[in-house]
Amino acid sequence: MVSLDILTHTGDILRKLVRRDLVAPVQIYLSVAEDSLKIFAGSFFLVGFYDALKISKRMDTEPGN
Repeated sequence: MVSLDILTHTGDILRKLVRRDLVAPVQIYLSVAEDSLKIFAGSFFLVGFYDALKISKRMDTEPGN
């Protein structure tokens, strides 16, 4: 994600990598990919946090802990 952010932030690096007429479309596609990966990563974070919360609650209700 960081590399996509670097490529799409200002477009300077992207201009060095692709032809001038392709910079705008490639930048749009990379921005969409970056945002999709951010949503995907956020979802995994929330799922992991929810699993940790369930384990914590189960530890509170089990006797002897």
